[in-house]
Amino acid sequence: MSWPPFSPDEAYADLTGFSHGAGGIGWALVHLGVATGHPEYVAAGRKAFAYENRHFDTAEHDWYDLRTDNGAAVKGARHFANAWCNGAAGIGLARITSWAALGKTDDDLLLDAHRALSATLRNFPRLKNHTLCHGTSGNAELLLRFAALRAEPAFQLEANVQVQALWRSFEDAESGTAEHSADFFPGLMLGISGFGMHLLRLAAPDRVPSALLLEPLPHPEP
Repeated sequence: MSWPPFSPDEAYADLTGFSHGAGGIGWALVHLGVATGHPEYVAAGRKAFAYENRHFDTAEHDWYDLRTDNGAAVKGARHFANAWCNGAAGIGLARITSWAALGKTDDDLLLDAHRALSATLRNFPRLKNHTLCHGTSGNAELLLRFAALRAEPAFQLEANVQVQALWRSFEDAESGTAEHSADFFPGLMLGISGFGMHLLRLAAPDRVPSALLLEPLPHPEP
């Protein structure tokens, strides 16, 4: 199950990924089914994930980015992206949170999540910014989610390692020596508000919700 892009010229096929493709819609359907008790929504979400996996490259261990103008890495005439919006990081978030919502018993969802985690980890050096949408902050959310849902604190440590470059960028921007100092502008998905949100998530992931997963605030302790 998949959905066409806004314009046929935008993609070679119905898109994969969280923000623009089948992964995010599948994630929404799974969570809707769990919340409402309607298994048909969960089944539809699984079909969306199945469509996405038709575009998984077993040699590259990654999902194709099917946009026609994507700026993604090209390998053997195939495009790959790795971000929350498009690529393995967002796909991994869709899978690991759906796995948890469905009772942590679906081995296929967990396998997909691990594949996405591996792709995300090896692609960190290629990221060109620190945004939530398509940078280190957004990709590190997958590490935080694995640390919480799989009780693997090493991924929390790795997320903290990845944030060091963001911290240095802030210091360079304050001194005026950062190459992209002008890019530090207000905004959640592409700006410094998102950086702040990510830093708060790193400091207290159990108390600060994820904007990328539309999480509500946790209930205050009595």
